[in-house]
Amino acid sequence: DRTLQQTQDLLKSSEYRFISKSKGTSETESGCRFWLLVGDRGYADREMGTLAEPPRETRLRLAAPNPFNESLLLQYDVRDAGPIRIGIFDVAGRLVRKFELGEHEPGRFQLLWDGSDNRDRLVPAGTYFVRLDAIGSSETKTVVATR
Repeated sequence: DRTLQQTQDLLKSSEYRFISKSKGTSETESGCRFWLLVGDRGYADREMGTLAEPPRETRLRLAAPNPFNESLLLQYDVRDAGPIRIGIFDVAGRLVRKFELGEHEPGRFQLLWDGSDNRDRLVPAGTYFVRLDAIGSSETKTVVATR
């Protein structure tokens, strides 16, 4: 529980109840109250340590699964507040999908790409480049779409 700064060991107590008073959802990890981490105690301790620290750099952390068929989860860190943009490019360098994500505070975020282009058509199978752009930072990862 990030608000209470507590870890609940479900081996000792098989129940942890969290009732949200908000009906909205948050698309950013920094806006949620808790994460469910599944793993041994060492893994949970390492992850909890990284969650408490602000990111040290702005970067694409993960593009998974890769290769992907239907959708691709993009996880990224933002070190400094500012606007974020993610672009998906084909091998010819054409922009096939653009995400203008607006202003971000420092933190961890994620975006689910449904594999469609800017006209909501599924992109064909092939290699694509995912580029994260922020003030003073740009990073690109290669992903493969299978159909």
